[in-house]
Amino acid sequence: MKVLKVIGNTVEQVVTCLNKVIWSLCYYFYLGLSLLIPGLFKKRVTLKKKLDKRLANQELIMIVTLYVVTFVTILRFILPVSVTYKEDIPFTSININENKIPESDDSSLQSNTNSDNNVVISDNYRKYLSYDFYNLNFTELQATNPDVVAFIRVEGTNINYPVVKTTDNSYYLDHSIDKSYNTKGWIYADYRNDFNNLSNTNNLIIYGHHILNETMFGTLDNILTSKETNLKIYLKTPANLYTYQIFSSYQIEPEITYLQTDFLNEERYLEFLNTLKSRSNKDYQQLLYSTDKIITLSTCSLDNTERIVVHGKLLSIN
Repeated sequence: MKVLKVIGNTVEQVVTCLNKVIWSLCYYFYLGLSLLIPGLFKKRVTLKKKLDKRLANQELIMIVTLYVVTFVTILRFILPVSVTYKEDIPFTSININENKIPESDDSSLQSNTNSDNNVVISDNYRKYLSYDFYNLNFTELQATNPDVVAFIRVEGTNINYPVVKTTDNSYYLDHSIDKSYNTKGWIYADYRNDFNNLSNTNNLIIYGHHILNETMFGTLDNILTSKETNLKIYLKTPANLYTYQIFSSYQIEPEITYLQTDFLNEERYLEFLNTLKSRSNKDYQQLLYSTDKIITLSTCSLDNTERIVVHGKLLSIN
């Protein structure tokens, strides 16, 4: 207590001195003007009295404010933080208005160029749609790009793509799987997620652009409009197949709540899960427990002002 009292007295003295300096500077600035403008010279005595009175009030306000700031700062260091999140994490994405994918034929797999923005439309965005999810060759996928960590398939959509991951959440916003520049980006996992320990990952987050030609996460909003409540998300890694049951889907204004990955305790985590469930636009009739591990899929809305979000809870690992 003596230490806090000494700190308080020191802070009070510093604030008092700073206040006197600030208000004195104001007074002398006015005094300087009065030398140039004769009409102000007569009022400087009255102003000095007002400043002295104002100084007393300001000292009190500043002292109280600093005490509050000091108290909050001490609490900030004492209490643990329940969420770690970097502000540079993007919420995903953009809309790219292209024609719907034509029926699969030889010509549809040819690379072409969008003359509007000179972005090469690679066949990568189409060829993976027909990949056999259950007979994947990860050696081949990782030869294309070492950043490939998984392959995702979502029931009720045409999402069927390799998932990449790097050291940030910005690179694959505008790079394809072959690392060529492309505003359509690629399906990528949050850099905070550990794919070597997915069974213990509370919230596995995967992002993708909402492309209007129904590539990438362009059909994720099918989940919101579908009447089906028994849809699953499959995630295959070189080691395991993870099956998730969708328990929530919704559209929401940009925010960071659903992007949390670390939690203070099981109680906070269960509260987080129930918050996600309560947002859902339909009842998937799924019970949630503090031991559940979930997957989160995030993209933008059609008008790019909100986020479309789908959550699934882990059912099995094979």
